Amino acid sequence: MTDPQESQGHRLLPWLLATLYLCWGSSFLAIELMVRDIPPLLGAGIRFTSAGVILGIALIPRRGWRAVLPRRQDIVAVTGLSILLITIGNGGVVVAQDQGLPSWLASLLVATIPVWVALLRLGWGPRPSHLTLWGTGIGLMGTVLLVSTSGLRITGLIPLILALSGALGWAIGAFVSTRRGGASDPFVTTFRQLIIGGAGLLILASILETESWSGIRWTASAVGGLIWLTVMSSLIALVVFYRITALSTISTASTYAFTNPVVAMFLSIVVLGVWPDPLSILAAPLVIIGVAMVVYGDSARFKSRRESRGFHAPP
Repeated sequence: MTDPQESQGHRLLPWLLATLYLCWGSSFLAIELMVRDIPPLLGAGIRFTSAGVILGIALIPRRGWRAVLPRRQDIVAVTGLSILLITIGNGGVVVAQDQGLPSWLASLLVATIPVWVALLRLGWGPRPSHLTLWGTGIGLMGTVLLVSTSGLRITGLIPLILALSGALGWAIGAFVSTRRGGASDPFVTTFRQLIIGGAGLLILASILETESWSGIRWTASAVGGLIWLTVMSSLIALVVFYRITALSTISTASTYAFTNPVVAMFLSIVVLGVWPDPLSILAAPLVIIGVAMVVYGDSARFKSRRESRGFHAPP
């Protein structure tokens, strides 16, 4: 007979996936709303440190201080990964959007993270599957087309470099973390990354953005975007993601990688009234299809539990 709890869990799966897609796909719209009135590095720093504090309040009574603090021999590695994933990865994206990169275009560039990870694996192993390699090629074609046509015309070169640098920083961090063996407790690892990466963003903000702090406007849209990013995109989505991996596989949960641009484009049209241009509409499917092939290309090689240990949430 079928376990009633297992049956109920599988009935919940579509709702959990929909929640995950909404939380992370909407993050680019929330960033665009936030940076209109709040400096990008300051806003991102507040987002991640606040999320880290909330997660810490939930974790520390259950795990204890000794469990959540990194061991002395791990401090350098944990700090380096946090800077790559949060400070550089998210920092590049929020600054790019502050420089005029539309939310839908940012989502497509960030969606290429699995493509960059596949390229790193091609150089340092484990070697990707043939399907992953085909997906990498298709994804790169879409990215080149997107950047060389619509991207340069809409925003210029600097925001594109910032967004792609953020995606590459995130990819390097995820790749290095996976090679180190991932984390035995993903919630503790996420807590450390949120606190350290968020602190890095606040330090950068105090160095680079203090002149603009006097012009901060705590408007409803900016504060709403910041709260959504802190609660929904950084905390709720994390819990939902790991619940999905418990009910299904890491590959199922990782479908957010190619649904994010779809959700971001839809919200850009509905909420902001901003439509992607025709060339972007042609390039976007190449990126999305390429990323889908990369995500599923090696799913048969890895067990769900092993893959999930190397997971890192997107911007």
